[in-house]
Amino acid sequence: AVAAAVVPRPGVRLEVRELRAFLAERIARYKHPRVVRLCESLPKSALGKVRREAVRELMRKEHPS
Repeated sequence: AVAAAVVPRPGVRLEVRELRAFLAERIARYKHPRVVRLCESLPKSALGKVRREAVRELMRKEHPS
C-alpha cells in the first residue's frame, strides 16, 4: 500500500483533503496514498538524509496492517 508522510513548507497550512484533491488532478488513482500523515519533520541521519525505515516505522505505529 502507498503511504505518504508529508512535511508542509514553513507557514503553509495543509489539510489531508486538500492534498488528496491536488493528487487527484495529477496522478493516477492507483498511485494515491491510502494513508497520509502530516508531520512537522522527518527523522534524518547525521548526514541529513531521510531515514526511510524510521518513517516506515512511524507509519506502521499509526496505521498497523
